[in-house]
Amino acid sequence: MTVTKGITVVYEEEDASRRTILVVEDDAGLNRLIRKTLEKEGFLTESAVTGADAVRYAGDPRELIVLLDYLLADMTGTQVIDAWIASNRRFSFVVMTGHGDEKIAVEMMKRGARDYITKSANMIEILPRIIGRICLELDNERQLRAAEEELQIYREHLEELVRARTRELQEANAQLHTEITERKQIEEELRKAKNELELRVRERTAQVREANEELTRSNRDLEQFAYVSSHDLQEPLRMIASHLQLVEKNCKDKLNDQARESLGFAVDGALRMRQLILDLLEYSRVTHRDKSFAPTDCRKIVEQVLANLKLRIEETQARVTCDPLPTIMADQTQMMQVFQNLIGNALKFRNPDQPPCIHIGTEREDTHWRFYVRDNGIGINPEYYEQIFTIFKRLHTRRHYEGNGIGLSIVKRILERHKGLVWVESQPGQGSTFFFTIPFLMEEEMKPE
Repeated sequence: MTVTKGITVVYEEEDASRRTILVVEDDAGLNRLIRKTLEKEGFLTESAVTGADAVRYAGDPRELIVLLDYLLADMTGTQVIDAWIASNRRFSFVVMTGHGDEKIAVEMMKRGARDYITKSANMIEILPRIIGRICLELDNERQLRAAEEELQIYREHLEELVRARTRELQEANAQLHTEITERKQIEEELRKAKNELELRVRERTAQVREANEELTRSNRDLEQFAYVSSHDLQEPLRMIASHLQLVEKNCKDKLNDQARESLGFAVDGALRMRQLILDLLEYSRVTHRDKSFAPTDCRKIVEQVLANLKLRIEETQARVTCDPLPTIMADQTQMMQVFQNLIGNALKFRNPDQPPCIHIGTEREDTHWRFYVRDNGIGINPEYYEQIFTIFKRLHTRRHYEGNGIGLSIVKRILERHKGLVWVESQPGQGSTFFFTIPFLMEEEMKPE
């Protein structure tokens, strides 16, 4: 079976060595000898001793090779072949004759005989080779017929494909003409829409630019107001706290317990208010620094922070480790604030059952450095991940942990100024890891906002 581009042609496969040879010979002894010789070579044989027997085989569907004695008792080889021709059978005759008459050989070959052999002493010896050659020829012919049939089917199929493709191209050309017309109309509509959109974008851009400028002015005014208000409020609060402390000192023995307690609350409130104002002042100063970014050795920054926190590290018996850190373009003072806040929080929110274990590290990524500060402290519930970076947002009371809840908001504001990000990954009781990024910046991009 052969398959070509979806066309299947089936033809018979027949083992050449198992072809059936019909021996038509009226000499019974010679008939047996010929059959025995061919069977030794692997051929199948059948016998006919008369011309009439041979003619009856014309109805056999097999493709027989007929070894035909030219001169039989009842018919000649010519008559036998003519009978086979009349039956429209494909046949392969090899004619044997006891007379080496070339006229007989020519006549038989004209009628379709494949070969002609003279009965002689070496006939039995050469006969298998002749039959083998004919078998090979038959195989080649059958393969050729199959190939021709396959080629014809393929040709017809190809012609049908060409006709179908021609129809498709004609239809496609008609459709393309319609689409070109429609496309021209659409392009004209798009051109008009594009011009209108560009006009709207220019108008909207101008509006956004104006709104941004107004927002910038508003933010600047608010920050300036916070700065001035914080600065101006410090002196009255300092005076209130000083006079309350003076009253407490001079009149302590004249006050009862309730009065002394109330006075203590007032002093503490004034001091906390003053600290809140100082924190607010520090928060407002983050984006008002004129200092340019410069190469900053983060290793030295961390060493300075650890020196600042030395007493608290010793008191808590903390173990602090640090990977090699890079030199980055940044505001050195603000980077120290970032590390001091994160490491200080790791010391503050420690697990009471074990000494703090803090590790500082960094990883280089495609466009930035990613730093992290990891601890084994009390951890943070995921629902508070965003809230802890909000100014004055506290998760614990002052009785348990000191501070005003502004440290992480300052960290976030500093990193925003450096075009970086900050976030936390944590679970309650499993410690926290604070991450922040600093982009790779070129020297000409080092101007602070």
